[in-house]
Amino acid sequence: MPILRAVEHVQGDTARHRQNGKQAYRSSHEAKKAAPAVGLDTSAEIRFSTGISEFDRVLGGGAVVGSLVLVGGAPGIGKSTLLLQMCGSMENDRKVLYVTGGRVSGS
Repeated sequence: MPILRAVEHVQGDTARHRQNGKQAYRSSHEAKKAAPAVGLDTSAEIRFSTGISEFDRVLGGGAVVGSLVLVGGAPGIGKSTLLLQMCGSMENDRKVLYVTGGRVSGS
């Protein structure tokens, strides 16, 4: 049963050093260069339908198993409505973690 989740990990060796009085880490691997999205091979990705065809189209054919999707926009445009509809229309055997946050005015 696929689960949507966010995973953060660091690849390669890291070396500790001090920078501006704070402890920092530097990877021994060189950074990868950005590549155009058009040239990426996505044939091996396992996707599933969110239950909303237009949202699936925007995601490139559905959500990728194990991925995280960030939906942002101005207040009141329907982000929560869209995502709650998506959660409700997905198959019953899927687990979804819906995390929301807001900004307090004046911050």
